[in-house]
Amino acid sequence: MPLVDGFMYPNEVELQWSVLIVLYPYLTGLVAGAFILASLERVFRVEAVKPTYRNTLSSDARMNAPATSPVRYG
Repeated sequence: MPLVDGFMYPNEVELQWSVLIVLYPYLTGLVAGAFILASLERVFRVEAVKPTYRNTLSSDARMNAPATSPVRYG
């Protein structure tokens, strides 16, 4: 983004909205899916998903920051 001196109108900055529109549901879906898998093992004691518990919990924590960034910085 070029340096701006003074006031800047919102439509003067070119955003890649198509990328943001695609990535936001993708990242939030990954977070929700990882949370469901992790809670199936921890809360409901489903043994079939036990090998994936640590991986899904870490991926949930890693994907939560970029998925919520439009809410925090928007």
